[in-house]
Amino acid sequence: MKRELVCKLAEVYGCNPNDLIKYWLADKVYSILNDEDTAAQVIAMVAEDMPKYSKSSSITV
Repeated sequence: MKRELVCKLAEVYGCNPNDLIKYWLADKVYSILNDEDTAAQVIAMVAEDMPKYSKSSSITV
């Protein structure tokens, strides 16, 4: 599902698109990390590093 569809669904159901996008993103993260033993550490690392990066910057691996 794409972000645009999430926004359309929010419009159809009359809910806040930002709230729905948060749940959609959380579900995507959960799907990726579900079976990882280090999921909690990854989430903590990302939460700690979020303020360091703006939308325009990216991490190259």
